[in-house]
This record gives sequence, structure tokens and C-alpha cells, in this order.
Amino acid sequence: MKKGAHVKRGQVLGKLGNTGNTSAPHLHFHLMGGASVLGSSGVPYEIDGFGLAGEVSTEKFAAAPSIEGDWGEGRTKTVSARKGQFPLDLNIVNFAELKAAAAAAKTE
Repeated sequence: MKKGAHVKRGQVLGKLGNTGNTSAPHLHFHLMGGASVLGSSGVPYEIDGFGLAGEVSTEKFAAAPSIEGDWGEGRTKTVSARKGQFPLDLNIVNFAELKAAAAAAKTE
């Protein structure tokens, strides 16, 4: 993104990656009200929705000697559509399956 850019609904802001000291693809982003990472305040944002695909065990995460390993053990068989919520720490989320999860929730 460039200074002064406006974000539109559905616009791709970034892609998942697995660089640095990580064991799985992930995305970090921060919206701020100024050019300085350290001197700017965060800007509030909303996530329209996401698919909750499971949760990493708190105990397993705390006991792990490193971040390497299979962290998908807590995945659920189905993705649950969530709206008006934010993913919590250690949630496994899927944005790509949101439409499919929402359609499935309507038929239940």
C-alpha cells in the first residue's frame, strides 16, 4: 500500500506466506494513522466475516519447545461461518471458505 491509498471491500491487502521463524503460512497486518510504525496509532477496522476452522490447543502451544510441528491438529471437520467477531488467539481461520461456510450455515 502507498501513502494515501484507500482500501475497498474485497481488495487484496496481502498474501499468506511462510517467511522468517514460522511453521505455517500466516499474515500479519497493521493499519496505522501515520507514516511511523512506532509513532503512529492503530486505526480501527472490521472483518466482515471468517470461517472458524478450529483452534490450536493452549496446552500444546505452551508446552511446545519450538514453533515447528503440526499445528493443524485442532482443525474441525467443518468450517463455521462467523460474522461480527474477530478471530481469537490460536484460532485457525479460513477466509477463502467463508462463502461456503455461510451457505452451509443457512441450510442447517
